[in-house]
Amino acid sequence: MIKKRYYFILAIIGLLVIVYVFANGIYLGNTSQENITKDFKRNMDKFINVTDYMKNNNDEVFIDNLDWGKYSIKSLPLKAVDGTELRILVVDDKKVNDNILYILNKLGYRYIMEKGLNGIYFLRQTGIKFERGVVFSKNGSKPDLKSIYLLQPICDNWYYYEAK
Repeated sequence: MIKKRYYFILAIIGLLVIVYVFANGIYLGNTSQENITKDFKRNMDKFINVTDYMKNNNDEVFIDNLDWGKYSIKSLPLKAVDGTELRILVVDDKKVNDNILYILNKLGYRYIMEKGLNGIYFLRQTGIKFERGVVFSKNGSKPDLKSIYLLQPICDNWYYYEAK
């Protein structure tokens, strides 16, 4: 009886490992440079709408995908370099709100944030030592984040990037 239970538990664990490996393989395939670039081009109007909102906001904005249909948007005033606590912002514009939700939930992005001097980053995949996604250059020059090791132009001021 104990042997049967032991083999049953091993079989369940083995099945879970196989499902986990398979699911991660599919997920990583969806975050390839080709897929990220293709999804961006198909939904460029949504990305532009969100970057316009962020550029016109006086604060440095950080958007975090919390769960399906929910996100948090926080701000650190550009003048505060002393670690001032983040402030919660509210997006009053329905179109911007809908586009943020679409980018985070339908396209699978994890974060949208301003980093460096000139970049608005849309992070689709992050890990302990890497991130990848698309970035918009606010001033037309290449994004200045030092951790970027791959930067491929997509169009205008938009780039595909990978960073450490």
